[in-house]
Amino acid sequence: MDAATTTDTSTDTHTATVPATPFADRHGFVAAPFDLPDEHRERIDTLTASALRPATTTALEEMGKIAKDRTLSDVGRRTKRTESRDRILEAMDVVVQKQIKPLQRSLDYELTRVVPEHRLYKTRDGVARISGDRAAAQDLAAQREIRDRMLPLPAEKRLEIARDAARNDDVTTLRAIHGAPKSFPVLSADEWNEVDRLHLERHHPEQYRTVRDLERTIQAIKWNLATARRALGVSPTSDPVTLR
Repeated sequence: MDAATTTDTSTDTHTATVPATPFADRHGFVAAPFDLPDEHRERIDTLTASALRPATTTALEEMGKIAKDRTLSDVGRRTKRTESRDRILEAMDVVVQKQIKPLQRSLDYELTRVVPEHRLYKTRDGVARISGDRAAAQDLAAQREIRDRMLPLPAEKRLEIARDAARNDDVTTLRAIHGAPKSFPVLSADEWNEVDRLHLERHHPEQYRTVRDLERTIQAIKWNLATARRALGVSPTSDPVTLR
């Protein structure tokens, strides 16, 4: 087995499943999607061209030379290949994290910069952290009534109602869902994220585009790091990356 196909199953048994993309080169590295802002496109393409692709090529060349070194035993060759590969992957991780961290900070900021109305009046396990506000008390009572009507419904119907509320900017229903006690959630975490993002897209479009661009940039960088790891025979250390 040559260096390009050597698989290390001792460190990670997860197998990534990254779908094909029209932006991928022959190794699987993706170029920045054309509809991203220039600063994000430059970040993705520069990182790939200056760090990930050449480092992967260097690692493969080193591992190939080690594989042909007959002065080493089989165990020695495997050990040396692994050490060479891991050294280069560790350096890649450092470079990638330096790029991702500021993007993630920007993303976190954008997600809290505009606070949609349905995120107001936070509750903890259904106990309101509001006192002396009659209007707020009435609003919370309305939320409880909505949850009481939704909880007996099938999950598919609850999600349908939530999507309609997001499209129609039905703040009371969205508050009711968002404020549900942890022990009796109306939607799963993934379903709520979908509904929350739908509301953001419909009613805060500028912020939605900024968030979407940041997310896609982070995804592309992670995709290319995963591509480098797979090229060196190592499964990605996190869940499969999906480009959107």
